[in-house]
Amino acid sequence: MKSNFHGGNFIITSITITPGGSTPGDITVDNFFAIHGIGQLIGWNILVTVGYISARFLKHYPWWLILHFIGGTIPSLFSIGIIISTLIRINTS
Repeated sequence: MKSNFHGGNFIITSITITPGGSTPGDITVDNFFAIHGIGQLIGWNILVTVGYISARFLKHYPWWLILHFIGGTIPSLFSIGIIISTLIRINTS
C-alpha cells in the first residue's frame, strides 16, 4: 500500500523499516513493535491512570490539574505518533 502525499515530498527525513535491519539507523519490524508497545504502555496504562487518580483522589492538592492534564494530553500525543509511525510502516512495506 503506497500513498503519494504532496508528490512524495511530505517529509524531510525518512525512517526505513526493514525485516533485517541491514544498515545502521534502520528500524526493524521487531523494534517497531517494541516501540509501539512501549509507547502504548506508557501512554495508556501509566499516564491515563495518573490522570484519573489525580482527578479522583488528589483534588485537595493545588497541582492535581497539572497531573490530570498530563494524563490526558501526553497519551493523545503518543497515539498521534504511533499512528504516524504505523502509516510510515504500512507505506514502506
